Amino acid sequence: MITISKTTTIIGEIRNPDPIRIDGKVKGEGNFGELVIISPSCVWVGKIVADKILVEGVVEGEIIARKNLQIFNTAKVTGKITAKEMVIDEGALLDAEIIMRKKPPIELNQKIAERKKVEPISRRTSKKSA
Repeated sequence: MITISKTTTIIGEIRNPDPIRIDGKVKGEGNFGELVIISPSCVWVGKIVADKILVEGVVEGEIIARKNLQIFNTAKVTGKITAKEMVIDEGALLDAEIIMRKKPPIELNQKIAERKKVEPISRRTSKKSA
């Protein structure tokens, strides 16, 4: 597991397919694979996307958990949450819009984009004039 230390501040975008633990500060977007842990010392301002997200620290922004999200009693989350499954411990501070979906939201977005690419039937079949 990769660990970002307490003394580290990241501004920008993080992409990592491996499990990662964030102890420092982040302002930006993170796109992760299997697991991301936001430790009690972490302050994240921005967007986090991963299969499984464990939040013990502060997140201000958007969380997208493709599989599941756990918000611990030490956490403070504000913003927007999209998850397939979610557990919120007693004592966690939460001020967020919550969207629960059976399918991962990224897959849904791809399907919507594919549907928009298809031309309407009336445009695909044109009559030839004689």
